[in-house]
Amino acid sequence: MLVIDIPALHAQGLVPTFTDIARATTFWSDNGFLYHDQSFLNALFGEHMARVDPRWNAIWANRSGAHRAIPADIRAGFDASRADPAVLHMTSKPKPWLRPVLRPGKITWARRYRKDMNEFKSLIGDAAWAALSGQT
Repeated sequence: MLVIDIPALHAQGLVPTFTDIARATTFWSDNGFLYHDQSFLNALFGEHMARVDPRWNAIWANRSGAHRAIPADIRAGFDASRADPAVLHMTSKPKPWLRPVLRPGKITWARRYRKDMNEFKSLIGDAAWAALSGQT
């Protein structure tokens, strides 16, 4: 999840750098970083970043927030994000709107998934749904 203070971006003179797509696309490989756009944004904004509550970036199919090495209070935030996400960030494949992947025994998740996907489909409309699911 990325939230940007646009007036501050302008005031700090960062718009040209922020919108330099060519630089952003090679930054990670030029510097030996792991993440493509994320590495560029981390370097650009540095100490001006703040973490948002994990429920605003619940990661689809990612349980790494439950790892025992993560402090208990941060783990609790990730647990809450999986229980009641505000935004589901689809980082893995397959994308759930193309081919749903449901873990056996996760009845609650399956019900929530179907409810959320039906709501999503009704919000974006049949044409957009068909395009997302490769039906057009």
